[in-house]
Amino acid sequence: MLKSTLTLAHFDETAPVILACDASPVGVGCVLSIMDRNHVERPVAFYSRSLSETERRYSQTDREGLAVIAGLARFNFYLAGREFLIRTDHKPLLGMLGGNKPVSLMASPRVTRWAMLLSGYKYKMEYVPGIKQGHCDGLSRLPVSAGSPQLPVPAETVHLMQFFDSSPVTAESIRLFTARDPVLSAVLRFTREGWPSGDLVMPELVQYRSKEAENTMELLRKSFAYFGIPRTLVSDNATCFTAPAFETFCKQLGMRHLLTAPLSAKSNGLAERCVQTVKQGLRKQKHGSMDTKICRFLFAYRTSPHSTTAQTPAELMMGRRLRTRMDCLLPDLQDRVSAAQQQMKERYDRRSQDRVLTPGMRVWVSQVSGLAGVGRGTRWLPGHCVSRSGSKITVRLEDGRVIQRHLDFVVPSGSSRQMELTDEPTPSMPPGWMQPPPPGTPLSEEGRGRLAAPAERDPAAGGPPGTRAASAAPLPSPPPSADPGTTQPGDAETPPPSPPRPPSAAQCTTQPQPDDPPRRYNLRPRPILRK
Repeated sequence: MLKSTLTLAHFDETAPVILACDASPVGVGCVLSIMDRNHVERPVAFYSRSLSETERRYSQTDREGLAVIAGLARFNFYLAGREFLIRTDHKPLLGMLGGNKPVSLMASPRVTRWAMLLSGYKYKMEYVPGIKQGHCDGLSRLPVSAGSPQLPVPAETVHLMQFFDSSPVTAESIRLFTARDPVLSAVLRFTREGWPSGDLVMPELVQYRSKEAENTMELLRKSFAYFGIPRTLVSDNATCFTAPAFETFCKQLGMRHLLTAPLSAKSNGLAERCVQTVKQGLRKQKHGSMDTKICRFLFAYRTSPHSTTAQTPAELMMGRRLRTRMDCLLPDLQDRVSAAQQQMKERYDRRSQDRVLTPGMRVWVSQVSGLAGVGRGTRWLPGHCVSRSGSKITVRLEDGRVIQRHLDFVVPSGSSRQMELTDEPTPSMPPGWMQPPPPGTPLSEEGRGRLAAPAERDPAAGGPPGTRAASAAPLPSPPPSADPGTTQPGDAETPPPSPPRPPSAAQCTTQPQPDDPPRRYNLRPRPILRK
C-alpha cells in the first residue's frame, strides 16, 4: 500500500518540500512530502529504522533530534541546496535545533554536532501536534529492523564529464555556437569593445571655410583622428553630404551614411540640440575671437558633470577627469608629497657632503670582525684607493692586501666627518697619546701585524681578548709635534723624538685627531697602534 502509485507522488522541484520526523523508544520514522498545486500534502518517500542499544538509552529529546538527523541523511539528495520545512511533535526541539538562536553553551556534544550539521541546510522547523503526525509516528513504532546501518544508495549519475571517453565539446565548437547565438555574440562584442553606457555626446565644433565636399571630408578626417571612425554617420541633405565623392568617402571608411528627411529638423534632433547649445554658449562670451570662444565653450562643456551620469563627458570618453582652474583651490596630493620629499632632501644635504674618491687617494676602510653579539668589533684600516667602479671601491691596504668594499665603507683620510669618540678620557689613560702618523709615514712590521690582527689576550691580566694589564708597560708621553719635520722654539739642539712604543688597549684613550678616520654608522674603531 505504501509503495503504490495511489499513495506516492513524483518529486517536484518547484513544490514546497516537507520532512516529518518522529521517534519512539524503539525506532525513528521519517516521511518526505511535497505540497501539490491543490495544497494537498503528498508523500514522496518513507523511511524508518530501529534504534541501537546505545540510542535507546537517549532521552526523548535526543531521540527526536536523532530522527531529524536520520531523515536528513536519508533524503539528503532531495534536501541539499533548497529550502524545506521540518515538522516535529516535540516542541522542546524547536529551541534546541530550530536554527533561530545559537546553541546553548550547556548543550551536550551530541546536540552541538547536530546543530553544526543542520547549519549546512536552509530549513524552517515547526511544531505539529502528535495527532497530525500519524504517518511518521507509525513508522517509528514499527521500524524496519536492520543489523547494521547502511549508507543510502547513491542516486543516478547525471552529466558527469568523467564518464565520457572524450570531451563532448571543443573550443572551436564553443566559438562557432557563441558567434551564432544572438545574446552571447552581443556579450562578446561588449566585452571586447566596452559595455554600452548610453548615448555619449562629445560635440566637435569646427569653422566652415567652404561647404564643398572636399573641405567637409578633410574636417571629418581630423575629427576621426581624435575619436575614431564611427559606424553610422547621420547628416542632413546638404550638397556636401550628397555628393558622390562623399559617398565614396563613407564606403572606404566602412561607415553607414544616413540622410534625414527633408525639411524635418527633428529627424536629427540630437545634432540640432547640440547646435542650439553651442549658440547659447557663444552668445554669452563677449570677448575673444571665434576660435577662442569655441575652445572656451568646448572646455567648459566637456568638464561639466552631467545631471544624469554625474560624470563629465571627458571622463566618459577618455577615462580621466580634465584639470581645470578650480583644481587650484583643492589640495594636491602630488604637490604635498613632493614638498615633503624636498624637505627631507634639504635636511639630509645640510649634514652630508659629497664623497670624492680618486685613484691614489689615502683612505680608511672599515673591517668588521667577530660574530654578532659575540666579540663583534670594527677596525679602520689605512690604504690607498686603486680604482672605482660605480659604488665598488678597490683599495690597497698598507700591508699589501687588495680588497673591494662598498662606497659606504670607504672614506677619505682627513675627512671633516670625524668619528664620534668619547670625550672623557678613561682613568689611567693619558689624553693625547694616540697621534696618528702623518700621510706618507711608513709603518713597521709590528705595526702592520697589529693592524691585521687584534691584540692577544694576556693571561696574567685575566682580562678579555685584546687587553693587557695596565702595569705591563710604562705610559709614553705624547710626542712634542704631530709632524716630525717641524721644530718648536728651544728645541733646535734636541734630536727628533723617536716614536713611542704602542701602548696596550687598556691604556688607550680615544680622543679625536685631525687624521682619524671619519665616522660611519656610529662604529667605534679600535685605536691605531704604531711602533
